[in-house]
Amino acid sequence: MKVTKEYPDFSAGELSPKLLGRFDLSAYYKGARRMENFIPQVVGSSQYRNGFKYVAKTASNNPAFLYTFEYSDSLSFTLEFTNQKLRFFQNGGQIRETAQAITGITKANPAVVTYSGADNYTNGDPVYIEGVSGMPDVNGREFVVANVNTGSNTFELSGVNSTSYGTYASGGEVSVITEIATPFLEADLFKLKFAQNGIRLYIAHPLYNPRILTITSPTSWALTSHSPTGLTLSSGNYPTAVAFYEQRLIYGGTNNSPQTLYFSKSADADDFTVGTADDDGIVYTVGGDNNSIQWL
Repeated sequence: MKVTKEYPDFSAGELSPKLLGRFDLSAYYKGARRMENFIPQVVGSSQYRNGFKYVAKTASNNPAFLYTFEYSDSLSFTLEFTNQKLRFFQNGGQIRETAQAITGITKANPAVVTYSGADNYTNGDPVYIEGVSGMPDVNGREFVVANVNTGSNTFELSGVNSTSYGTYASGGEVSVITEIATPFLEADLFKLKFAQNGIRLYIAHPLYNPRILTITSPTSWALTSHSPTGLTLSSGNYPTAVAFYEQRLIYGGTNNSPQTLYFSKSADADDFTVGTADDDGIVYTVGGDNNSIQWL
């Protein structure tokens, strides 16, 4: 005889496969093999999780790695790493420069945009257009700027043939998407390691010289190579892992020295000079089976 038993309590959440035969445990009757898109409640019931919000497509629609740049409790950003590009998000939206008013878009190949306002466009800039009347084909889309003419306040939408679009009537805005270049290839994004100290975010990967990401404003970021004193960073000596501890920046897990840790001077992340003083840099090799340090 087949018996169907009711399980009204999901407070144990999703169970490990190792528990599937442990009917002697109370958790067996308060969990599920799989709970997808549900959040278990302590009182036993479960509820649908909130849906995601579509904000923007990734750069070139490529796979992305996301990381949080958290400067303080009230100021944080989401970083979108794609193939050699980095974009930024805040408060549920993509960060863009101040929008300029559009005064015209031609039906041509390529399409030409006329704008009013400051000349802040450069060939190759990614831009976002919205609010155009008469030519809805361009609304909510990202384009690349080409052949900027500051004298006539125009630029082309690279590779866009608008001859079949509707006729521009009025309105609309165009804004430059805040984006900076990085050396990180798509295949390496999910092995990046991070450590943050104030406005400086240190990024490590064994194939790249460590980088420092800094912020001046939400639309102004810089990514620079780290060249500390007292530590040679070159091919084969790039760290896999990075962390801060006791006011020291620590690198570890290079290809040439997979079990060695490098500590900066206390309160000076740019100086790894080794010495005898308490606050001097330190080099320490971990004992073991020669497996590489992967994280700190």
